Amino acid sequence: MENPKLKAPRFKSYAIWLFFIFVAAALIAGNLLWMNLVLTDSAENVSKIQMAVAFQAREVVKNFIEQLSGDILQKTADFLAGEDEEKINKVLTGLADSDEAYFARLILYDKEGKETLKIHRAEAKYLQETFKDVAPEGISHALDGKRWIGKVEFLGGFGPVLSVAVPIRSAQGIDGVLAGDVNLKVLAGRLKDFKPGKSGQTYVVDQAGRIISHSNYFLVISGSDWLSRPIVQKIVQNRETVDGLNADDRYFNDAGLEVQAAGLPVPEFGWGVVVEQPFFEIQTSSNQILTFGLISLGIGLVLIIVLNINFLALGRTSAALEKERDRISAIVSNLTDGLIQYDPDFRIQLMNPRAEEMLGIKEDEVKDKIVTRDFDIVTRNAKFKALASVIFAEPGDDKEKKGAFKEKYPLVEVVLKEPQERWLKIATVPIADYQGKTAGFIKVIHDVSRERVVARMKSEFISIVAHQLRTPLAAIKWTLRMILDGDVGQITSEQKTFLEQGYASNDRMIFLINDLLNVARIEEGRFGYEFVETDLIALIEKNVANFQLAARSKNISLIFEKPAVETHRVTIDSSKIDLVFQNLIDNAIKYSLPGGRIELKAEPYKDRPFLLVSIKDSGIGIPSHQVPRVFTKFFRGDNVIRFQTEGTGLGMFIVKNIVRRHGGDIWVESEEGKGTTFSFTLPLDAKMIPELIA
Repeated sequence: MENPKLKAPRFKSYAIWLFFIFVAAALIAGNLLWMNLVLTDSAENVSKIQMAVAFQAREVVKNFIEQLSGDILQKTADFLAGEDEEKINKVLTGLADSDEAYFARLILYDKEGKETLKIHRAEAKYLQETFKDVAPEGISHALDGKRWIGKVEFLGGFGPVLSVAVPIRSAQGIDGVLAGDVNLKVLAGRLKDFKPGKSGQTYVVDQAGRIISHSNYFLVISGSDWLSRPIVQKIVQNRETVDGLNADDRYFNDAGLEVQAAGLPVPEFGWGVVVEQPFFEIQTSSNQILTFGLISLGIGLVLIIVLNINFLALGRTSAALEKERDRISAIVSNLTDGLIQYDPDFRIQLMNPRAEEMLGIKEDEVKDKIVTRDFDIVTRNAKFKALASVIFAEPGDDKEKKGAFKEKYPLVEVVLKEPQERWLKIATVPIADYQGKTAGFIKVIHDVSRERVVARMKSEFISIVAHQLRTPLAAIKWTLRMILDGDVGQITSEQKTFLEQGYASNDRMIFLINDLLNVARIEEGRFGYEFVETDLIALIEKNVANFQLAARSKNISLIFEKPAVETHRVTIDSSKIDLVFQNLIDNAIKYSLPGGRIELKAEPYKDRPFLLVSIKDSGIGIPSHQVPRVFTKFFRGDNVIRFQTEGTGLGMFIVKNIVRRHGGDIWVESEEGKGTTFSFTLPLDAKMIPELIA
């Protein structure tokens, strides 16, 4: 029999047409968006072309001035050194009247800075009265052996000129100065081929915004002032690079055409280069893009018709996806762990049967409802308290993790009293959308009640066994002590040796049983604490003094560096912190080689309200791959076992739990063969000590 879910749906004709219209509208909208993006790119491409032309034109301007002042004028000056007056006159006249028309005037000065010869180009002779004298600073600059370039000056009826002065150098030194007024009208010929598109053009303005190079000869002659144009202001006054994409970069030029312009400053002279292109020419390429867009739109509509032929196949795909969804739903429903899904607003979206069983509520009762911390009070339904406890479970609810440094979504344990007593471990998993943003969360709830019961039974068993063993071991200890002390008669030296070995072994057994009892009390929450404000420095000094004899027996330096500033008193259980120091200092001595060094420090912990205590030794260290296991029960490093066979592996577990119970944290840094540093923190504020949670 055919599976009805996989059967293609039979659509009516109007539904198909509605789908066609929808897709067509989407295609048109998408095409319009694409054309808008392409037109934007087109404007940027025009800007890039204009900027490229402006860069090239700027190089032409700089090379032009360099050619005239350096290659031509300086070489001419060097050639004239030591020549007679007749030859100098002939050379300068030829240069002034050359076909290239580079110079409107040439002036010769002697080494005292006095004018000795002045030659004007033929077409400028009638204007010689309008020429300004070369600035004294320019002559002085050249006499110092340096090239000088002045500012642009405009001669009525002739146009812009630029004063340049160079030294006349000979073997004996500086013989004089050769100055020239560069004819800037020549620059227009150099720039005529640098233009964007067919109708664009490039012009140059001086430091005052006056035209010094333009395809329109009369604008150059008259020295038109274009400083009022925003683009000229930005380039000349503000020294900005203009890309032509701003609204004020479009204006009507001297010919009355609307243009888009870009430009660059020429910082060496304070000038600016502007490149402009008529807007109608730019629009031509935009119209071509629009035409292409319309053609592609027509092709797209044809493709939609083809896609409609495959519409029924999409129905089959939809049925297959629905089947897959049902399969995933079945997996979620049959999970042995509880699962709750909710959005960032804490609105419940899904709850599987296992979660319903654990919390004693049904999915339909809470689906699409926003859960708050006081959800049971708001809804006046006490059974919702378990749901709120799970959703808002925090590391702070865990007595061992309070005060420790936490990850973003740690595994949290919660104890529920209703609908029945359960111990739950809760993992929070963020759900990311296609943009990587958090779209919701999943709570995975694992029931560890059985494990907790088993752990409690094991702890109780260890406690009972340890208690039962401790009494006879204590009796054995005192019996052996009496025999060794001769209370029951004299013994031989050989007997005494054996008895002392037995006494030491008995002591080790008692030490192991005490550790086991401490671990059992910690796990059962019966490791009683009495917090009192205490002078921690005095406590450290006492422990250091107690271990000095053991340290000296191995020729080890045991040093406590007192803090330079007064350290605050801390609220602690001094007997428990004593146990911490005893374990850490004893281990440091045990696993340090003779001649080693152990340093203790106590100081404020950076900018946090904690006191940092560290015990650093120069011992055998811990293998790097075993460092993460240091604070677990019964752990002893591979190298430690070889070095010192005795030990329970429970000391660091007890130390960690004592420090955590005080609201601090403990960590270890070690390098095998070089030494180990144990560091732990204690809060300065008693309010930071976590309350004991049953």
